[in-house]
Amino acid sequence: MSKRLSSALVLAATLVPSGASAIDTKRAFDVSIAYALDRGRDAGTWYFELDASRPEVCDYAVEWESPSGLISTDCVFEEMKIHGRRSCERNAQRGFATVVSLAEGTECQGFAGNTGLLHDVLLLVMGESSKDLSGVILLDGPSGGVHGIVARPRGRTDP
Repeated sequence: MSKRLSSALVLAATLVPSGASAIDTKRAFDVSIAYALDRGRDAGTWYFELDASRPEVCDYAVEWESPSGLISTDCVFEEMKIHGRRSCERNAQRGFATVVSLAEGTECQGFAGNTGLLHDVLLLVMGESSKDLSGVILLDGPSGGVHGIVARPRGRTDP
């Protein structure tokens, strides 16, 4: 494992909030990626759709729309199942503690800010609080490196 990736995993473990909730598939999420010394840049919008159920995870197809809304990409995120919460359909509607990550073995590209440029997503680990999804993202490309990521339900403005 590369030093960069292992550092990202350590950072992810410290940033993923406890007391998480399931993903709300009925809402769009405004995405922001934080770089050094800034509060975050508009990285577009996520639209979640429950895609599949596997023994340990629920897969969500995610459309990642650019900040301009002109182009989009597709990703697959995994939501970990926990004991007593094995139904992905119910989990998409009710809150419980969980972790969300980029699905293993899948490729994903996303928007690192309002430039509209695509970047490969190498790692994504988040938890969901009552306010938002938040965690870390490791990007490849010109603005590569480990960054904070926050996805707030559309219309939510509190910090």
